[in-house]
Amino acid sequence: MKRCSNCKSENRRDAVFCSICGSKLNSGGSNSWWKKQSDTSKFLITAGLPTIIILFIGVAAMVFTDYSTDYSDDSSYDSLEASGGSELTDSPGNKFQRNGISFSYPETWSISPEEEWSSDAVVSLESYKGGVSSIMTVYKKPGSLDAETLRDIWLEVCYENGDIVEDVRELEVDGKRAYSIKSSYYSEYGYGEQEYIAFTDGTYEYSLLFTSDDISLIQDDIDTIIRSFRVG
Repeated sequence: MKRCSNCKSENRRDAVFCSICGSKLNSGGSNSWWKKQSDTSKFLITAGLPTIIILFIGVAAMVFTDYSTDYSDDSSYDSLEASGGSELTDSPGNKFQRNGISFSYPETWSISPEEEWSSDAVVSLESYKGGVSSIMTVYKKPGSLDAETLRDIWLEVCYENGDIVEDVRELEVDGKRAYSIKSSYYSEYGYGEQEYIAFTDGTYEYSLLFTSDDISLIQDDIDTIIRSFRVG
């Protein structure tokens, strides 16, 4: 039976309106169910619901945090750049340290025999990456010319040799202002490309010369060496 909330008379379970006063009868939905609950049941339900909600939010937050965690560990990249780790290249690398200079270089490079170095070179390396011959030479001499003057000297050398200057840009080497000059040339041996990098620490002047048939093939190697290059 269904009781009318207005006149309290009993009606059939399937009745919609009260047969006595005509009021619409309660459908027996959620409100009717709630009214049938004892005071103890109502207390347990209302007290437990917030706890369930809080637990649900906590679990959801943990799952979201786990999926959104960045496992790249940016600090490891910072330390690699600071130390010049050759892990920045595709393969493990080696480290050169001599005469107040240190840098990392990829496995595709090797130190040339000293008898092949020019008299004012600190070190010379060679690579045959991708079947292309490339050479790197580091020069160091006492001097206090600023980076801009060293840049202009190298530009003058390029022009005197008839080289085509492709690009000049400013960068940093070991926290010091430096300049990179890219040029191309033609010689009796054919076409070639070069990148000069010059800077000073106030006591010594440093020049790095990369020569290759195709400088773009070793650009990643150059970047690795420059990032890791330290003086003093």
